[in-house]
Amino acid sequence: MGRRQMSGGREERRRSLRARRALDLCLYAGSATGVLSMVFVVVGFAAGGGWVAVKRLLFLAGFGLFGIAAFQLRPPPAHKRDRGAADDGAAGAVGRREATPFERAVDRFRPHGGDALAPEDRVRPTLKLLAASLLTLGISFVMEVGFGVGP
Repeated sequence: MGRRQMSGGREERRRSLRARRALDLCLYAGSATGVLSMVFVVVGFAAGGGWVAVKRLLFLAGFGLFGIAAFQLRPPPAHKRDRGAADDGAAGAVGRREATPFERAVDRFRPHGGDALAPEDRVRPTLKLLAASLLTLGISFVMEVGFGVGP
């Protein structure tokens, strides 16, 4: 019976870590998209393009971020794996690393009671960038289809 309880406790910790990683991913993607949106609202209106310029800038940023994230998600070339080169965790979702400056900034705005994950327990920044790019593209899409912004 004690073994079953230990296994249940480990499973509970694993579920909790998974949920905290998902929250960390959502906070990062939402924060990055929010910062981009605020900057593009200021730039779009200052340039005289209004909401159409904001939508276009969001689309271009989302598309660019998607390309960068997709490029960084590629696995290392076979010749680097075969020689035993140091693996930087490019293939995995989680790896040993330091928190990025943007992650530290997002941690300052974490909801009360939410403690920050250790850097090695976080989802890689590349996956967070991919999520932010998809959210940015989604907002651009909703602005066009849902709100009828621009041609």
